[in-house]
Amino acid sequence: MCLHLLVFIWLDLQWKFLLFFEEVVKRPYLSLGAIAWVILLLLSITSINSIRKAMKKIG
Repeated sequence: MCLHLLVFIWLDLQWKFLLFFEEVVKRPYLSLGAIAWVILLLLSITSINSIRKAMKKIG
């Protein structure tokens, strides 16, 4: 998923990050994809064992 995002920014937008944010707002399917990417990123971060152990100590 990250590779797909990287290729989109590289080939389609030619590293223009402001254009990326305009595209996400303009096209609803990109907005949904961006939300899904953030959710998957958060899930992958909390799947690391050391972070899970730290979360158990807090809660």
